[in-house]
Amino acid sequence: LGANPDAIARKAGLDLGLLTVPDALLPIATYYRLQEEFLLQTGNPDFGLLSGRVSYMENAHLFLYLASASKTLRDWLNMLPSVASLVGDVGSIRVARHRDHFTLEWHPLRPPDPLRCVVTDSLLSAAALQMDGYCLLPVRPHRVDLSYARPDNLEVLRATFGAPLYF
Repeated sequence: LGANPDAIARKAGLDLGLLTVPDALLPIATYYRLQEEFLLQTGNPDFGLLSGRVSYMENAHLFLYLASASKTLRDWLNMLPSVASLVGDVGSIRVARHRDHFTLEWHPLRPPDPLRCVVTDSLLSAAALQMDGYCLLPVRPHRVDLSYARPDNLEVLRATFGAPLYF
């Protein structure tokens, strides 16, 4: 997206050598600074939504495995919270069953940024793509509730979720 990866890493305090270390852990504060730098350096308010697409593509094999190990959508949904821990200790996914639908909720540990939360956008984007990608019939959210104020441009948010958006 036109940004310099080295500059982003340097400003976020990320040692790029960690990317070559299997199972390296990144401090949460550095992770959030990295996300904020991506947003600042690219100048793209939809960076989180785009990174969710990348995450979905990179983790497709894992979610296909989970789908093959599940007999029902319920089984698959019950495995999602444990998979979310692969991201690290940045939040939790909760699945709540209602009479005619279920709710997939993302609860970040850090209070979301009032302008735009890159981490939340990324996780919600990836979750919407996963739900649609692993079901026989198209699955789209009925509504998406976001913890930040309504941005001026909703084009990518609408295209990503295809559902009414609430801010």
